[in-house]
Amino acid sequence: MTKYCYLLTEGAQDIAFLIKLLKYQGIKQIEKRSKVDSFWDELIPKTFPYNDELNRQVPVPKFLEDNGLSIALQGAVGDTQLVNTIQEDLALIQQEQLFGIGIILDADDREPQERFDRIKTELEKLQLGLDIASNPGIITQSEVKLGIFVLPDNQCKGTLENILIECGEHNYQQLIELSREYISKIDESKLKSSDLKEIRKPAGKNKAIIGGVSNILKPGRTLQVSLQDNDWIDNRTVNLDKIKLVREFLCQILDVTLQ
Repeated sequence: MTKYCYLLTEGAQDIAFLIKLLKYQGIKQIEKRSKVDSFWDELIPKTFPYNDELNRQVPVPKFLEDNGLSIALQGAVGDTQLVNTIQEDLALIQQEQLFGIGIILDADDREPQERFDRIKTELEKLQLGLDIASNPGIITQSEVKLGIFVLPDNQCKGTLENILIECGEHNYQQLIELSREYISKIDESKLKSSDLKEIRKPAGKNKAIIGGVSNILKPGRTLQVSLQDNDWIDNRTVNLDKIKLVREFLCQILDVTLQ
């Protein structure tokens, strides 16, 4: 019997990160539409452009599988979109056949419990019949396993980039140091406030540091390509404490043994 699991996270980088971790479990990404389990058919848009918006990326989940395990990994940015996406997706599939649901999001500049509580409250308003624990990282063992993990570790403020910097300090130490130095030497008085809007956000400098390294490793490519192709996650960094927490969470949702 196939175990169908639905994972929801925030963006392309988070998706690439999770795919990398799942591959360490021997779970493979499906590359062809014809290979996707028919259970997920309604999550794949049938027309283009999606909602008549030419500039909008078509919201197609990533699909992965292993023997007896089928996963849809969906992305949505921000609390409202996360909640709307899970509501829409669960309405399209047979929710009662799901084995597990995992939501992985960033704490950003909030305490993880605060981010968790907001998502929990909004999900409960939907009355989807989901049993949600009271704390991040805890998985309920009801009809459908469900848990919400707040990066970087369910305890501290931050984002995926906190984890990636730690990985980079192991495998790309020189590049991390050079990128930090470069960012620290920027004279903000020479730039317009609008140009500094993103880097002045709580996670802005960390994102810029990681972006600097990834652009050396994969010039002109996105961070998710670097996460896929370079050694951010390898046999050493995959066992760092923060990454191991995420891996253990995923394994509990999927009911697989940590490799």
